[in-house]
Amino acid sequence: MDVSSIRDEIENVADAPSRPEGVEDFDATCQEDPSNVPQYACDIFRWYREREKIFIITKYLDRQKEMTKSMRAILVDWMVEVQESFELNHETLYLAVKLVDMYLMNNFVAKSKLQLVGATSVFIAAKFDVRT
Repeated sequence: MDVSSIRDEIENVADAPSRPEGVEDFDATCQEDPSNVPQYACDIFRWYREREKIFIITKYLDRQKEMTKSMRAILVDWMVEVQESFELNHETLYLAVKLVDMYLMNNFVAKSKLQLVGATSVFIAAKFDVRT
C-alpha cells in the first residue's frame, strides 16, 4: 500500500466526533515533540477506526471443539496477568486478545495448546507496541 492510497483512505473516512467535554487534549500538549506528530492524531485514529471494521470477529466458539467461553475468559485473565507482570501497555493486551480471537476464528485449537496461542499473541503484540 503506497502513501497516496493511505491518504485517500484517511480522507474518505468520516470526521471523528468532537472530544467530550472535560477531556484534556493530550495532543495539544505535544505540539513541539516531532515523535508524537499530534497534527496527524485525529487522522490516524480515524484511519484505525475504519480499518477495524475490516477485522470483525465472528462467533467462533461454537466451532471450537475443545474450547468454551469460560476457557477463553480464563485465557484472557491470564493474559492480563502477563500484561501486568511485564508492565506492558494496555494497547498491547488489546491487540493480543484481538490476535487470539482472529486466530481462533480461523483455526481449530486443542485445549492443550490454548495457552500457547495466548502467549504467542502477547509476544507478537509486544513487538508491535514497545513501551519507550
